[in-house]
Amino acid sequence: MSQSLNTKKRHTKLFKIPSALLLSGRNLPRASWASITIVTVVYVLTNIAYFTTVSPAEMLASSAVAVTFAERLYGVMWWIMPVFVALSTFGGVNGILFTTA
Repeated sequence: MSQSLNTKKRHTKLFKIPSALLLSGRNLPRASWASITIVTVVYVLTNIAYFTTVSPAEMLASSAVAVTFAERLYGVMWWIMPVFVALSTFGGVNGILFTTA
């Protein structure tokens, strides 16, 4: 029951967001479609890059495919991939804070 109440509270706050936007009837759908398209394209291109760089056997043997990909592609700069993954989690945290604050 507590979880459903929490979801209802987030849902209510989500509908308050468009009132803060200028021309929300036009800009919110554009932003939604643009973000969905960008995320889909980046996801597909990332998977294509993984499959062209790392063999399927290496993918199965790897505990982190992105790190194996970075080791092969960036050499000594392989450590940058986990840093970028850690930094990207702030976007998720920002979204959660935005809808729950």
